[in-house]
Amino acid sequence: MIEKIERSILDRISQAAADRKLLCSPERVDTYKGELADAEVFIRSHRAAVLVSFADERLKSDDDNETLIEADFIVLCYARAESRRESDTRFGAAYQLIEDIKALLHKDDLGFLAEPLTYQGCEPVFNTRFSNYHTAMYELRFTCSYGISNMDPEDRDAVLIILKRWRQSGNCRSLPATQP
Repeated sequence: MIEKIERSILDRISQAAADRKLLCSPERVDTYKGELADAEVFIRSHRAAVLVSFADERLKSDDDNETLIEADFIVLCYARAESRRESDTRFGAAYQLIEDIKALLHKDDLGFLAEPLTYQGCEPVFNTRFSNYHTAMYELRFTCSYGISNMDPEDRDAVLIILKRWRQSGNCRSLPATQP
């Protein structure tokens, strides 16, 4: 289910960029794959980018009607400028991208979520000069919930195994320890 949510977020952003609904159109919209491990290569390769990553999940509710899993996703918004004269555009582009992504995803149920994506906040990853580039990257955090009843059977089985482990480890935030 995590992959389905992440793919749907990427599709929404890519479609908005293709439809020119993002005022700062990213050159790259993709899953985060450790690109910042070599930040210099990333910065030199992109003027604007949006990267999406799963961050965390936890049991939200577990009752007879439905088991809900709450999940967090990170959307990294990046922009760069190449000269001092353009440095203000880096801030403007990054902030515009942040606002566009918030407006696009906040309260979107992606067509299948039990509770829609909800914007939780924004934190700077970096906002600095790097080599000859003025760069800015911000992390937007979104939370959503999905029910296991509408999952594919193989995904549901995997989640039920995880739920059983959560219950046994005591990580269920004092929810009743019922068997799946």
